[in-house]
Amino acid sequence: MNKKFSTLVASLLLSSAFSVYAGNAKPMLATPTQVETRATSADVEEAVKVASVLPEIANNITSKVFPGFTNNSRLFVANYGYGTITRSDLFVYFDPSTTVAQPAWGSYPVASGTTPTDAPLYHWSLQNGELVDNAGHKFTANGVSSNFEVIPVISSVDADAPTYWFVLGTRDRATGELQYVNFATGSPTRFGLTNQITSAAVFCSVEAEYNANIPFAKLNDELGDGEGFNVTISSKEDEDAEIVGADVFSGKITAVDTGSPNAYQLKVGNKWIVFDTNEDRLTSDPNTLKGRFKLADSPSGTGIISSFCVSTADNGSNDIIIKVNVPSSLAPSELTSSYPASSSFTYRLYVSNTAGTYGLGIAYIYSSAPEMNVIDWAAVAIGDNNIVDLREFLTGQFYTIDFVESESTTDEYKDGGRLAIRENGTTDYADYVDASSLFTSAPEAQWAVSSGIDAAGNPYFDGTITLKNRENPAVTVTIPQLRRGEKGLKVEGTVTYSTTIPTGASIAAGDIVKITAVANHDKHDGYEVISDNDLRNETYRLGQLRQTADGDVNVYWAENHDASHQIGATVDETKATRWNLSLVKKANAGNDYVGQTDSILVVSELQEWVAAKSRIETKKDTLVILPYAFQNRSNSEFAEFNDGTNLNYYQCNVYDQNEQKVYKYGTDAMFALKRKADVNGQRVYNYVMLNAKSAADYTKGAVNATTTAYATYKVYQENSTDRGTWKNMQMYANDANSLMFVEKAAAPEYRKLVTTANLDTVKLYRADNEAQVVYEKRDAKAVVEGRTLSFLNIDNVEQFKDINPALYADTAYVNRGNNTRYQYLLGVNIEHTEGFYCPIHGFTEADDCGHAVPVSYNKGRYLINMIDTANVYGKTAGIHNNPYINETEEGRTLSKLSFVDAIHVLTDGVKPEQADKLYVINNGDTTEVALGTESLNTVKFAFKYIDSMESSDFKIQTLYKPYDPATYGTNSYAKGTDAITEEGYLRWVNGCLVVDSDYTKGDVFNMDENETRTPTANEEISAESASVVVAGTNGAVVVKGAEGKNVIVSTILGKVVANEVVSSDNATIAAPAGVVVVSVDGESFKVVVK
Repeated sequence: MNKKFSTLVASLLLSSAFSVYAGNAKPMLATPTQVETRATSADVEEAVKVASVLPEIANNITSKVFPGFTNNSRLFVANYGYGTITRSDLFVYFDPSTTVAQPAWGSYPVASGTTPTDAPLYHWSLQNGELVDNAGHKFTANGVSSNFEVIPVISSVDADAPTYWFVLGTRDRATGELQYVNFATGSPTRFGLTNQITSAAVFCSVEAEYNANIPFAKLNDELGDGEGFNVTISSKEDEDAEIVGADVFSGKITAVDTGSPNAYQLKVGNKWIVFDTNEDRLTSDPNTLKGRFKLADSPSGTGIISSFCVSTADNGSNDIIIKVNVPSSLAPSELTSSYPASSSFTYRLYVSNTAGTYGLGIAYIYSSAPEMNVIDWAAVAIGDNNIVDLREFLTGQFYTIDFVESESTTDEYKDGGRLAIRENGTTDYADYVDASSLFTSAPEAQWAVSSGIDAAGNPYFDGTITLKNRENPAVTVTIPQLRRGEKGLKVEGTVTYSTTIPTGASIAAGDIVKITAVANHDKHDGYEVISDNDLRNETYRLGQLRQTADGDVNVYWAENHDASHQIGATVDETKATRWNLSLVKKANAGNDYVGQTDSILVVSELQEWVAAKSRIETKKDTLVILPYAFQNRSNSEFAEFNDGTNLNYYQCNVYDQNEQKVYKYGTDAMFALKRKADVNGQRVYNYVMLNAKSAADYTKGAVNATTTAYATYKVYQENSTDRGTWKNMQMYANDANSLMFVEKAAAPEYRKLVTTANLDTVKLYRADNEAQVVYEKRDAKAVVEGRTLSFLNIDNVEQFKDINPALYADTAYVNRGNNTRYQYLLGVNIEHTEGFYCPIHGFTEADDCGHAVPVSYNKGRYLINMIDTANVYGKTAGIHNNPYINETEEGRTLSKLSFVDAIHVLTDGVKPEQADKLYVINNGDTTEVALGTESLNTVKFAFKYIDSMESSDFKIQTLYKPYDPATYGTNSYAKGTDAITEEGYLRWVNGCLVVDSDYTKGDVFNMDENETRTPTANEEISAESASVVVAGTNGAVVVKGAEGKNVIVSTILGKVVANEVVSSDNATIAAPAGVVVVSVDGESFKVVVK
């Protein structure tokens, strides 16, 4: 027979009929040019001649052997000395048993009418140097599973030896040395490696079996009318060749039931397709059965064969064959004794080529005739088929499913619908919802497409697709079949669901739908992401978007219930509560993850059918949902859900009198802002209440929502007799009164200095008493290494006339993009210099050394939170001897602030990366602090308004770090509840200002930007007294260590309520309840009297 290699490669071998190594392609078949016993070239481009006799297959797979390696085929293995092979138990497969778990060899599994379960383990493809079966297992030899090459071999001592054999080599990437796969001698290893090609095992590729029979009813439904199907028949040798006799199969073919679903007769119109053995062959090919196909008036008669079966390949491809049931009485006598007992369909369509004439006939499937060739079997395909190959949706993408129309008359609610999630009682299920109500990229309307999963957890195509919801992966729909039509895709068969659905609901057989791939998706699809800058710098109004025929009437959240913390509703914007939003941090994930956002991670598996490998590959895709806390701007109370008996409403958390108002994980509510369709350009949300998580819900700090339910409810507004209330409803219930808004309040959060100069002079003072000013005060008791320390203090300028409260405000992070949290450096004795810098001589006013670069900088003494110094000092000094800390009345240990020598580099003409930094100088050492980011640190300060709509009062904000010398400098530092936060505020404690993480404890200040004095040190203002301790108690203050000293007690507004010289070192002085200021010989203390 005339075989054409070029056509063979194009039409027969699948996409990897070439070995790949280091990017070079090597043909499987080539003309041998030399005799070698070992291949040493890294680029094997030619078949290798070996001085050995190659075996010859003479069994029932002879006619199924490919002429070279072919992807998605079976591998048959042998040794050089096997001679004539009649055995059929040498198919390579992956043995997944726990005792082996490696490639082995054996018989291909027997199946009757269906694909064997283990078929994926027997079909192999070579990709990127790895030989992988259809279940994803890698071929290994002596532990090696990569860099494989296919090397064709032919015998140099036997000119008639078959040429379909090849060896498998693996090349060392470093040395280029080839080793060859051989049979291993030990157990349980099945394959090993050898350096000699003549000792290697030889392999050949074998066509897949066709075991899965297509029932006649399914064939007839291929065109959707239940009346027939079409086929195309071509030659594998030349796909364009005209085949004599193939016209019998033209037109619509109808399969006719003969009593067995897998054995049927075929009709074209009113004619029967038969094979008439009374006729001669169309060609002289002796491998075909005598006879030819024709159309007849009757399916029966002497010598007439009319029983057919259509079967699909076991390798998961679309290939089919038409098998013919030839009774033994009409088969050649030499074959009848070898008919397989399991099936009488022992012939299939065959295209013979004699002198360029191609004719259609049938040949024995299990022939061992050496001249039989796999390319002679007819290539058969179902033609004009409008049944969708569902693998076209296995693309590694999400899809949306839109309703078009239905055969049912009760599906009116589906009109305009998109498949998403509805709620039935407390059960979530897949159903159509109004597409106009959904956000454009709503993940609840996006579906990951998958197919079957085998017992080992590996994906495979089982003929169906399963839609798994991106937002809620527990909700699934499995579709067995889709048919393509003019209006869309028609759903057919029995659709199954992950849960019980209401009668007549959801996507179902008869629905015509449009399935569209999501072209681009984002990890935050459908959920709001508010920038860190906005969270810090903005306040918001929350509420329900209410649309009526008379116009939009928004309903706002308002903590407006007398003697209650319940959150109510108001339509008056001026009465609406303003809220701070913040991201909730992890509390139970372990110390290594403290401070990380407690995001919800919803993981989907996206499957992709890779035709070249004939298998499914998977990848993970994660939806990230951010958790927000709502905090009342006016009183710092966080929103929580009160689920007490007969209560069930949202309120603001109730705190004890001295309790720190920080977010309480597990008590305070956290919300996801789920986007809904915009209304008139305004963003609309569901406030989805997120569930708190325990330590068991985390894996390496992350929560996977596919295994942990992350939300059940959303918030809605319920009318009541007392100004309305906010409650929970099921997350996927209809959006009745649950469409919410989040709008920025028109009020700045931070004060910005009026001046545009780099340096401005200001005076900071306590808002409720302008005489109590902030200034640097020398502390004679704080001496470290011979230096007397000074700290940031508050004293009454009316009592101490020599105080200079002037401070420099140096811009640190002000006019930067859309930043609205304006940050400043504070200092004294600052001078601006247009100077120079060199690594050897440092900062200078002139280029005295000749190699300095020009820089612009401010040099002086800058205010710094001394927490790092306090922690280092505390490792040896302890709390009571540490001058850098103060203890509060609640027992907290907080750091003081001090002015330290530093240089603020504004610009650097040569190395811009060295600018925008503060270089802190301490005992000759220089520490670099970056200023060019929006984050606070220990040298930057911001002035956060109490309520900019009411007054210009503010709190001074900076970075807070805990005092914990024991863990400072280790991975355990600040990993507990007392964590590093940018919510640090200056607080007046025992005369000094310290940094507290409790917003409510921070003192309230204001500022005079018209200060005219020059900011300098207050060296002469000092307290030389012995250690004095002042504390508040019920109706009095207790002063210890002040015997013989003058003590003045005044209210926070400056009214003196006591002025006396105490005669005891433990004096009690009556005072009114509230905050009072106690001055002991000029040293002031602020305390709370109960």
